Amino acid sequence: MKKSDLVAGKHVVQYRDGRFRFVRNYGLLFDSDGLQCHSLDVYDERLNEENGCKTLDIVALYELNEVWKREDLTISEDEKAILRNLPDHYEWIARDENSTLYIFRDKPKKKEFTWFVGFGSRCLNLFDHLFKMVKWEDDEPWKIEDLLKLDVKKDG
Repeated sequence: MKKSDLVAGKHVVQYRDGRFRFVRNYGLLFDSDGLQCHSLDVYDERLNEENGCKTLDIVALYELNEVWKREDLTISEDEKAILRNLPDHYEWIARDENSTLYIFRDKPKKKEFTWFVGFGSRCLNLFDHLFKMVKWEDDEPWKIEDLLKLDVKKDG
Protein backbone atom coordinates (compact mmCIF):
# COMPACT_ATOMS: atom_id res chain seq x y z
CA MET A 1 0.00 0.00 0.00
CA LYS A 2 1.25 3.47 -0.76
CA LYS A 3 0.07 6.99 -0.03
CA SER A 4 -1.60 7.45 -3.42
CA ASP A 5 -3.83 4.41 -2.70
CA LEU A 6 -5.47 5.98 0.35
CA VAL A 7 -9.12 6.97 -0.14
CA ALA A 8 -11.01 9.49 1.98
CA GLY A 9 -13.90 7.95 3.86
CA LYS A 10 -12.72 4.44 3.06
CA HIS A 11 -9.48 3.97 4.99
CA VAL A 12 -8.25 4.10 8.57
CA VAL A 13 -4.51 4.19 9.18
CA GLN A 14 -2.55 3.05 12.21
CA TYR A 15 0.59 4.81 13.38
CA ARG A 16 3.62 2.93 14.67
CA ASP A 17 2.68 4.05 18.22
CA GLY A 18 -0.68 2.24 17.90
CA ARG A 19 -3.00 5.21 17.37
CA PHE A 20 -5.59 5.15 14.62
CA ARG A 21 -6.62 8.00 12.29
CA PHE A 22 -9.39 8.32 9.72
CA VAL A 23 -8.48 9.45 6.22
CA ARG A 24 -10.74 12.35 5.27
CA ASN A 25 -11.08 14.73 2.33
CA TYR A 26 -8.04 16.62 1.09
CA GLY A 27 -5.69 14.03 2.62
CA LEU A 28 -6.37 15.07 6.19
CA LEU A 29 -6.11 12.60 9.08
CA PHE A 30 -8.61 12.87 11.94
CA ASP A 31 -8.84 11.14 15.30
CA SER A 32 -12.02 9.45 16.57
CA ASP A 33 -13.20 12.72 18.15
CA GLY A 34 -13.17 14.44 14.76
CA LEU A 35 -10.09 16.53 15.50
CA GLN A 36 -7.62 17.05 12.67
CA CYS A 37 -4.24 15.54 13.52
CA HIS A 38 -2.07 15.52 10.41
CA SER A 39 -2.11 15.79 6.68
CA LEU A 40 -0.90 13.10 4.30
CA ASP A 41 1.36 15.84 2.89
CA VAL A 42 3.89 15.04 5.64
CA TYR A 43 4.27 11.44 4.38
CA ASP A 44 6.35 10.04 1.56
CA GLU A 45 4.79 7.57 -0.88
CA ARG A 46 5.81 4.64 1.38
CA LEU A 47 3.85 6.19 4.29
CA ASN A 48 6.91 7.25 6.30
CA GLU A 49 6.66 10.56 8.13
CA GLU A 50 9.07 12.83 6.21
CA ASN A 51 10.35 14.76 9.25
CA GLY A 52 11.78 11.56 10.74
CA CYS A 53 9.20 11.09 13.49
CA LYS A 54 9.09 7.27 13.41
CA THR A 55 6.14 7.04 15.84
CA LEU A 56 3.96 8.74 13.20
CA ASP A 57 4.91 6.32 10.40
CA ILE A 58 1.82 4.57 9.05
CA VAL A 59 2.26 0.83 9.63
CA ALA A 60 -1.22 -0.58 8.94
CA LEU A 61 -4.23 0.29 6.85
CA TYR A 62 -7.81 -0.85 7.34
CA GLU A 63 -10.77 -0.52 5.01
CA LEU A 64 -13.93 0.71 6.68
CA ASN A 65 -16.06 -1.80 4.79
CA GLU A 66 -14.22 -4.52 6.71
CA VAL A 67 -15.04 -3.16 10.15
CA TRP A 68 -16.77 -5.67 12.41
CA LYS A 69 -20.40 -4.93 13.11
CA ARG A 70 -22.30 -6.47 16.00
CA GLU A 71 -25.10 -8.75 14.93
CA ASP A 72 -27.82 -8.87 17.56
CA LEU A 73 -28.59 -12.43 18.58
CA THR A 74 -32.13 -13.64 18.01
CA ILE A 75 -33.99 -16.89 18.47
CA SER A 76 -36.75 -18.42 16.37
CA GLU A 77 -40.22 -19.21 17.73
CA ASP A 78 -39.48 -22.92 17.16
CA GLU A 79 -36.24 -22.73 19.15
CA LYS A 80 -38.01 -20.89 21.95
CA ALA A 81 -40.80 -23.50 22.02
CA ILE A 82 -38.26 -26.33 22.26
CA LEU A 83 -36.45 -24.65 25.16
CA ARG A 84 -39.70 -23.88 26.99
CA ASN A 85 -40.70 -27.54 26.80
CA LEU A 86 -37.49 -29.01 28.18
CA PRO A 87 -37.66 -30.42 31.71
CA ASP A 88 -36.91 -27.63 34.21
CA HIS A 89 -33.81 -29.31 35.62
CA TYR A 90 -31.89 -28.78 32.35
CA GLU A 91 -30.21 -25.39 32.64
CA TRP A 92 -27.37 -25.44 30.06
CA ILE A 93 -26.96 -26.07 26.34
CA ALA A 94 -23.77 -26.55 24.31
CA ARG A 95 -22.58 -28.01 21.01
CA ASP A 96 -19.76 -30.57 20.71
CA GLU A 97 -17.02 -30.37 18.10
CA ASN A 98 -19.00 -32.75 15.84
CA SER A 99 -21.95 -30.25 15.93
CA THR A 100 -24.13 -32.40 18.20
CA LEU A 101 -26.29 -30.37 20.55
CA TYR A 102 -26.58 -31.31 24.25
CA ILE A 103 -28.49 -30.04 27.26
CA PHE A 104 -27.14 -30.35 30.80
CA ARG A 105 -28.43 -30.21 34.39
CA ASP A 106 -25.13 -28.85 35.71
CA LYS A 107 -22.72 -26.50 33.99
CA PRO A 108 -20.45 -28.63 31.79
CA LYS A 109 -16.71 -28.15 31.26
CA LYS A 110 -15.22 -27.96 27.77
CA LYS A 111 -12.85 -30.86 27.06
CA GLU A 112 -10.87 -31.76 23.93
CA PHE A 113 -13.82 -32.67 21.67
CA THR A 114 -16.88 -32.46 23.89
CA TRP A 115 -18.55 -30.73 26.80
CA PHE A 116 -18.46 -32.91 29.92
CA VAL A 117 -20.47 -33.16 33.09
CA GLY A 118 -20.55 -36.15 35.45
CA PHE A 119 -24.21 -36.96 34.80
CA GLY A 120 -27.39 -35.26 33.71
CA SER A 121 -26.88 -34.61 30.01
CA ARG A 122 -29.10 -35.38 27.02
CA CYS A 123 -28.38 -35.30 23.33
CA LEU A 124 -30.65 -33.11 21.21
CA ASN A 125 -29.32 -34.31 17.84
CA LEU A 126 -32.84 -34.08 16.39
CA PHE A 127 -32.39 -30.30 16.67
CA ASP A 128 -28.75 -29.98 15.54
CA HIS A 129 -29.89 -27.81 12.62
CA LEU A 130 -31.32 -25.25 15.07
CA PHE A 131 -29.68 -23.04 17.71
CA LYS A 132 -26.97 -21.75 15.34
CA MET A 133 -25.86 -19.28 18.03
CA VAL A 134 -24.64 -22.26 20.10
CA LYS A 135 -21.22 -23.12 18.69
CA TRP A 136 -18.36 -25.45 19.56
CA GLU A 137 -16.10 -22.38 19.50
CA ASP A 138 -17.96 -20.90 22.51
CA ASP A 139 -15.78 -20.67 25.60
CA GLU A 140 -18.75 -21.21 27.88
CA PRO A 141 -21.99 -23.17 27.51
CA TRP A 142 -25.20 -21.20 27.08
CA LYS A 143 -27.60 -20.78 29.98
CA ILE A 144 -31.02 -21.81 28.65
CA GLU A 145 -32.75 -19.00 30.53
CA ASP A 146 -30.49 -16.49 28.70
CA LEU A 147 -31.49 -17.91 25.31
CA LEU A 148 -35.16 -17.58 26.26
CA LYS A 149 -34.60 -13.86 26.86
CA LEU A 150 -33.43 -13.25 23.26
CA ASP A 151 -35.70 -11.42 20.83
CA VAL A 152 -37.56 -13.57 18.34
CA LYS A 153 -36.25 -13.50 14.75
CA LYS A 154 -38.30 -11.42 12.38
CA ASP A 155 -39.30 -13.15 9.15
CA GLY A 156 -37.37 -11.82 6.25
